[in-house]
Amino acid sequence: MPPSARILPVSPLACVPRGFTLVEIMLALIVVGILAAVALPTYQQMVQKSRRSDAIAMLTAVQQAQERWRANRTSYTSRLSDLGFNSGSSPKGYYEIALSNVGTSTYTVTATPVATGTQSSDSQCASLGIAVNGGQVSYTSADSDRQPTSGKCWAQ
Repeated sequence: MPPSARILPVSPLACVPRGFTLVEIMLALIVVGILAAVALPTYQQMVQKSRRSDAIAMLTAVQQAQERWRANRTSYTSRLSDLGFNSGSSPKGYYEIALSNVGTSTYTVTATPVATGTQSSDSQCASLGIAVNGGQVSYTSADSDRQPTSGKCWAQ
């Protein structure tokens, strides 16, 4: 037998296919896509919920400052600057803060998402507020249709 016609021994590992087939890769991508489609909305809702704490922190800070102001004067103030706040936005900038219905024994402070911000898509809790009327404190919230949400936005 000539040397060029000699059959070389084949290793048993040489016949084992290596890598993934196209079908296996496509199935893996489909599974990842389904998981992402389920997980992404839940993740976004959790981020929105955690950012509501920015509004709650600012609202309670304004409430405390109003009570300190009222302890030394005959009425509440209608200006955030009197309370030591330089701007009408929350510390992280997700919400705008406004005072309204200010009187000798009443005021309302409301937080609404910044129109161009990431919280503007939070339709479940489009506004959060604290209303004080004669010593009674009410925590309010409303959805994007301005319907009350029965305080679920305050539960963190």
